[in-house]
Amino acid sequence: MILNTQIVREYLRGDNLARHRGDWVYQNFENVQSRDGSMFTEPDSSDDRKQEVKKVLNVLEGVAGSFEPLNPDVWNTVFPEWRSTIHSVSTDLIVGFPEPYDAVAKYDPEGNAHVIFDLCCWTRYLKSCNIEKLAKGLLTHELFHVLIADRYPELREDGNEKNYLTALDAVTFNEGFAHLVSYENQAISATDWNSEKMQKVWEKSILQLKDAAACKIPGQQRRYLFHANCGKYYEKFGAMAGMLWLAHIWEREGTAGLKRVMDDGYEGFVGKCCES
Repeated sequence: MILNTQIVREYLRGDNLARHRGDWVYQNFENVQSRDGSMFTEPDSSDDRKQEVKKVLNVLEGVAGSFEPLNPDVWNTVFPEWRSTIHSVSTDLIVGFPEPYDAVAKYDPEGNAHVIFDLCCWTRYLKSCNIEKLAKGLLTHELFHVLIADRYPELREDGNEKNYLTALDAVTFNEGFAHLVSYENQAISATDWNSEKMQKVWEKSILQLKDAAACKIPGQQRRYLFHANCGKYYEKFGAMAGMLWLAHIWEREGTAGLKRVMDDGYEGFVGKCCES
């Protein structure tokens, strides 16, 4: 991977970052209310915050520089050429995103894939998380999105460009896979997918997914698409339903089953989840 630390190093030097406000990295986000469409937010530049950002920077540079994904058996089976695919992906370590945008995958105007981490947002994890473990999990998640989009380039587009049901298929498929390979920053085999907790998440999520699939009202459809992957973690009904359906495929068929589902594509994915 390519590692780009320009913006965070300018921040640490005390440079004026406002000149980056119009950069593509801060543009084209849904629900941005600013006049110019930029989500750039002036970061906390106190000495204490900069020291925290330095700590995060040191960890993320190491993780990105020697990246090995969680669940490599899934990566090797589903995307055998994954190393060559992510070779040209840029990991951008920046500041200037508002909460809660700590990690996103985006494409620059030339179509190149970027995984972007906002290090000011990441400082909130210093006291509560193992930053190295969390970074590996988030890189696994975001880079799996990149691999899916490399297989199905139309998924790079905004979901609003698609037919509603196709967009619902896409987000449930895309997020289901990415959450599965990175869940709890651990191996898939380390989770009890049939626990009472997971059963409750499945039951709630699949009911919402069925309601979403049956919805015919445009305004409600937009809300369903938003909440399919936004909000509190276990309330992202599309991501959760997709992840848990795929987890049960993995339990029955292993990584070969996940490859089969990936090769079948995202169209009709919601129907498969709802039929189970």
